[in-house]
Amino acid sequence: MDRLIKRNDTNNWARARLVDENEAPINLTGATVRYTLQHVRLRTLKVNRATATLMDQTVYPGEVYYEWLTADIDTAGTYREEWEVTYSSGEKETFPVGEDQIVIIHGDLDAT
Repeated sequence: MDRLIKRNDTNNWARARLVDENEAPINLTGATVRYTLQHVRLRTLKVNRATATLMDQTVYPGEVYYEWLTADIDTAGTYREEWEVTYSSGEKETFPVGEDQIVIIHGDLDAT
């Protein structure tokens, strides 16, 4: 499902539940997660490996979010997002696997 937001709406954070091939949540305890947002057509990066925040892994296993900065979502367009996990062992894993997660930033009516 696409993530739909309005331009400059920083309260609607990017959020994901990272799961394995069996749909079981990934244990992110001790991991670092980086968030990337790339324009689909232009291939330019709006967010380049910014540090995401882990939810409480006991209560919300596998869940992570990225809190938008105004500059991240100031341009309407179609983007794809990626979450890169670096585990405490140093191993890396990238989500989503398979289909891209699409982020559509709609222009707002008052352009502010």
